[in-house]
Amino acid sequence: MTQHFLLNAQARSMSLRQIFALSDDAAFDFFRKSRWGNGDEVTCPCCGSIAKHYFISTRKQWRCRDCKHTFSLTSGTLFAFHKLPLKVYLGAVAIYTNAVKGISALQLSRDLDVQYKTAFVLAHNLTPIKTPTVRGGRLGVLLLGYPAAATPKPSPCCPAGCPPPIPAAVPAPGLPSGLASA
Repeated sequence: MTQHFLLNAQARSMSLRQIFALSDDAAFDFFRKSRWGNGDEVTCPCCGSIAKHYFISTRKQWRCRDCKHTFSLTSGTLFAFHKLPLKVYLGAVAIYTNAVKGISALQLSRDLDVQYKTAFVLAHNLTPIKTPTVRGGRLGVLLLGYPAAATPKPSPCCPAGCPPPIPAAVPAPGLPSGLASA
């Protein structure tokens, strides 16, 4: 009989205690390494340029060398347009992925010490990403971009022009486009 995935060492890559013991700089570094790796090169979510962009240390944001778009660590991810500390996001991911049968927004709000509405939005955003690859301990999958079920809010366009948005769903062959989205 196979062992449950939460009992594997891969699922215990970082405990909740370790996450909340992180400093703000350590949480920032963890997110950055999970999203872009150990190198200095980051990807602009607006134009897709991969380079060593200008880092604005006081705001913890980057300025793209090509399109001059200013972006942060959470731009283009599930956590874009949210203002919580990074430790709260990491804690929400750890709590939500460790709850095998899911977790209510009320329990998540108690555990993270945030408002119910905030916990509801976090739980709603985390729902489509609960897949075996994410549960296996690789939190970087969350930070690479939106899953197919979630669509980002439109962002202000950068001066060079943002790439067109990726279509949410392709209609099945033979079905009218209005029926495929339902």
